[in-house]
Amino acid sequence: MTGTVEIHDDVAAVPDWDDLAADSGAPVFYRSAFLSAYRESRLLPADAYAYLVLRDADRRARAALPVALLPRMDPLGALAVYEPSIATERGLISHTWHCYDTWLPSREGPADLDAVRTVLAAFQSLAAELSAPWYGLVNVDATGPLAAALTGLGAHGVPIDQRYVLDLPPGFDPADHLAALPGHQRYTLSLHRRRAERAGAVTRILEPGRGQPAAHDGLVASMEAGYFAPGGLHRLHRLLGPAARIIEVCVSGRVVGLGICLLDERSLHLWTCAADRSADEFSPFYVLFYEALKYAARLGVTRFECGRRYGEFKRRCGLRPVPLLAYVAPTHRPLDPSAR
Repeated sequence: MTGTVEIHDDVAAVPDWDDLAADSGAPVFYRSAFLSAYRESRLLPADAYAYLVLRDADRRARAALPVALLPRMDPLGALAVYEPSIATERGLISHTWHCYDTWLPSREGPADLDAVRTVLAAFQSLAAELSAPWYGLVNVDATGPLAAALTGLGAHGVPIDQRYVLDLPPGFDPADHLAALPGHQRYTLSLHRRRAERAGAVTRILEPGRGQPAAHDGLVASMEAGYFAPGGLHRLHRLLGPAARIIEVCVSGRVVGLGICLLDERSLHLWTCAADRSADEFSPFYVLFYEALKYAARLGVTRFECGRRYGEFKRRCGLRPVPLLAYVAPTHRPLDPSAR
């Protein structure tokens, strides 16, 4: 049943990419709007991008994988378990470190092991063609179907991080969630919300391009420090369109908290945020968290995604950790041991 893998250098050249991404249930990181905006915004330096599409004999898209060739494969230092020098080596990864939920979108799902095997083989061949010493998948949900498929092929994942999520049942009420938190955290979150009210804090949810971009400069710079290329988030704001929202927390006209949210059919992602730490009346982080949670409830999505890191704060706020795995190999070796 194996088909043909096409390799494109522009996702816009694949007319059925978004249909496949939507049908597979893949998150916002796999929609062409995000992929194109990410590439143009240059959030992380890359030498090349490629978009692999497996097609059956009838030319229907069966599976797909976006990849990026990074001049430094491991800027976060997450893959040292493979080889300490990997941090400075070139590498081909799927598909960016700023995606914390890696999928291999497939019409039949990751249980289609033939599709997974075929795309991984094309991934390895492309890495060799691009002279990348390393290649692989990063940030794969250890509890998800892709990890199960890779295990079925004999691949071994290495833990590298965790992301934090909250599943939202029908009729989810943020006030009920707050009430169910342990006493100390319930008190702390409520305290900062009351202090924000006394300080006259105003929150707004904006589409990209709205509001006062110049007022965001300081907070955007603190988001970018060490994690995004300078200027990249402003470019991303302009390009993402309806796939994104911005949450502002303002006091007396001054923006003291800023969150960038991404949207897909299932989830609201509080993707990244920053706060003015001189706002000593209250912590804008608590306000941003609760406002994003209220917005998720208003949208009626079934999951609230809160990214990686700051795990202690997120666990205290009732989110559960999801372990993330990497499947990385030197280019001469297949990720799929059954291919040997």
